[in-house]
Amino acid sequence: MSRKDKPKPTSKSAPLPDVHPDLEGFDVELNRFGEVDMTISVDELNNFLDREVDDPKLKQWGFAEEE
Repeated sequence: MSRKDKPKPTSKSAPLPDVHPDLEGFDVELNRFGEVDMTISVDELNNFLDREVDDPKLKQWGFAEEE
């Protein structure tokens, strides 16, 4: 069977994963030049990660912010 004769796989759209409400609609893609295209800015993503994710290395070194 040649390449042209093979049936194309049917793509079933997978259900979207549960995400944090602040990241609703966030999407990352690579364009044809290999550049990263995101629906939110890098600064917004960094601010979210700073708020929501604890850095274990900072805790280990004693630089973690006290809540």
